[in-house]
Amino acid sequence: MKTILLFIFSLLSATVFSQSVLMGTVTDENGTPAADVYILNLQTGKETYSNRYGTFSIPAKAGEIVRLVSTQFERKDKKITQQDFKANMEIPLETRYIDIKEVKIGFIPTGDLRYDLNRLPRRKKDEEVNYKIQQSIAMGAPNITEPHLKTPSMFRSPINTGTPIISINLSDFSRKKKNEVQPPLKLSQYSSTIRAVLGKEFFNKLKIPEDKTKEFVTWVLIQHAEVAVLYLKQRDWSTVRMWLEDGAEDFLAML
Repeated sequence: MKTILLFIFSLLSATVFSQSVLMGTVTDENGTPAADVYILNLQTGKETYSNRYGTFSIPAKAGEIVRLVSTQFERKDKKITQQDFKANMEIPLETRYIDIKEVKIGFIPTGDLRYDLNRLPRRKKDEEVNYKIQQSIAMGAPNITEPHLKTPSMFRSPINTGTPIISINLSDFSRKKKNEVQPPLKLSQYSSTIRAVLGKEFFNKLKIPEDKTKEFVTWVLIQHAEVAVLYLKQRDWSTVRMWLEDGAEDFLAML
């Protein structure tokens, strides 16, 4: 009699235990085991993770809800039934797809340093660095003309005999030098060309009064006098445009 009672008690204990622990396997749509899936019993707060084979076990009862969460799959809630305790339950999950917004490439470098620098969005400090780089590129190696004093012909001696022969030619003082270096063109002469190239709309955006555009362009060119002529001869209007945009605020403040 005692043996029968012990057998019945053991059978009941096994039944109760089997109904209090839920065992199952988590897979994807193709039946492949899904590892590291977070599993939570919403009623009791018990939690666990699926192993690398996708299997798990968690305390649960019929009627409770188990939630499965993963960064790779859509979240899923599973309501436990009595039937789920009779076999190893399989829970398939749907793969999560994330929509990525269209990425537009706004700048593609061409390999031309000067051209690419002008096209990059610039802040005030970046523009200052850019200007210094362009100034260095434009100036190149220092080209310094040293002063040279011409010896008057009266002190020249074609033959060194020990006694200098002085011959005075008054025409040397009145003759105009044919190779005299002409002064550079005034920067203001480029004003009309720049205004024609950039157009009235450009100056309107900078809020420069129409009757002040010539004065404004000349003033900006003077600020960059060391390299302005070089850029203008090369018709580098993008650099000139950048100078004007940078100097507009300061020029308006002086009006």
